[in-house]
Amino acid sequence: MPKFIINGDFLCRNLTGIERFAYEICVRLDKIIEKDFIGIFIPKNAKVIPTFENIKIYVSDKNIKSFPRWSFFNYGSFLIKHKAIGIDFSNTCSIRKPGVVFLHDIYCKVFPEDFNGFRDNLVRLYSCFMYRFVAKHSKKLLTVSNYSKKQIATTYKIEESSIDVIPNGWEHFDSIKPDITVFEKFPKLNNDFYFTLGSLSKRKNLKWIADYAVNHQDETFAISGKMLSGLVPAELEVLKSLDNVVFEKNTAEQDAGAINNSNGVLTIVNGAKFINNSATRNGGAIFAGTTSVTGDIEFSENQALNGGAINLVDGSFTVKKDANGNDNKVSFKDNVASGNAGAIALEKNGVVDITATTIEFIGNEGATNGGAIYNQGGTLKLLGKNNKFVENYNSKTEEWKRGGGAIHSQINATDATIIIGADENSVNEFTANTVVANGGAILSRGDGNGHTANMTFNGSTTFDANEA
Repeated sequence: MPKFIINGDFLCRNLTGIERFAYEICVRLDKIIEKDFIGIFIPKNAKVIPTFENIKIYVSDKNIKSFPRWSFFNYGSFLIKHKAIGIDFSNTCSIRKPGVVFLHDIYCKVFPEDFNGFRDNLVRLYSCFMYRFVAKHSKKLLTVSNYSKKQIATTYKIEESSIDVIPNGWEHFDSIKPDITVFEKFPKLNNDFYFTLGSLSKRKNLKWIADYAVNHQDETFAISGKMLSGLVPAELEVLKSLDNVVFEKNTAEQDAGAINNSNGVLTIVNGAKFINNSATRNGGAIFAGTTSVTGDIEFSENQALNGGAINLVDGSFTVKKDANGNDNKVSFKDNVASGNAGAIALEKNGVVDITATTIEFIGNEGATNGGAIYNQGGTLKLLGKNNKFVENYNSKTEEWKRGGGAIHSQINATDATIIIGADENSVNEFTANTVVANGGAILSRGDGNGHTANMTFNGSTTFDANEA
């Protein structure tokens, strides 16, 4: 039996930040230890089960439903049963059998003012409890910088000499192959630019970047990272309104991988691109209150549970041409939802009002309802001269009431309205959209109680090679 057992709970989360640190340390430990000297105990529902040569893998027959419960009961019991010493990477440990523990920082303790709301304060209180317990009771305390070492020692009145530092590594970047297609997606990046990668949260230097970007709009900034629920900084909205800032591959733990504007008004001038953003819940790129865009806008390869690109509940999303009426293009390509609407999920009294020369929905996928669009009681106006729905896919359900390869429209105690086409000269095209259940191109449903799902097409409309 291994002498040390790693807590494999980090394999149930996305491999960013602490989780990436844990994984890369395991990879390198595996190359230098004797066989079976260290083991790892992994929840049944881990996102990935790694392959190691020397670290012995134990997979639990239990799913992880609560991380504290896993550490206390499942992992703690495993350590006690096998008389092993635990190794925890994630600022926590088993209270029943603390071992070697990494305490990366004590952010929740140092900045309590950053946490608002009941849920966020519960997280803060639990984190602060674990910080203190780890500092006082771990067999060996580790951190990632001398700054954190000093801060932990001072805060919890322990000797600095009791803490060892193992810095964050960079070597895993050597294995990453450059993706030069990013310069095709973002032509602005073909010239010199500043790049920042990290969580898009408070205390992460975004205010400095925003202030500098506002005053140096002749310079370009590329920003990529993950938003943390409850910790989204105000300056993020400033950055997203600037034409010299590019957002790429952003993620969120709940709503809105790029913009969560549920209680505000946001104006974007000179267009924008939202590419490779994701949210675990709603709106891979935007979860909007009131958002207004002028010019071109592109949503590509965004992901969420509902609304791969945009999710609106009672809010509005408006796109218009510039003051000179120049041609503009609105594009939704290859966005994915594991629930409703690969591109746009519109609920209750939400309003999408897009005026453009070209509006296109291409290759979007929604699992439950609407390959591209799911409209449940909202108003959708696609007032384009050329409107295209091509190769959108509603993928996973065979229930009779589900479907809509391109569009699923239904009521939710109010009428649902869709208008496609700016005028009688508009061209609307539905081509090669596919659904497992009903409505290869469109599924429209009322409720039988006087509410209707209304659809209006202006101009010429063609349906070709759609399949149900």
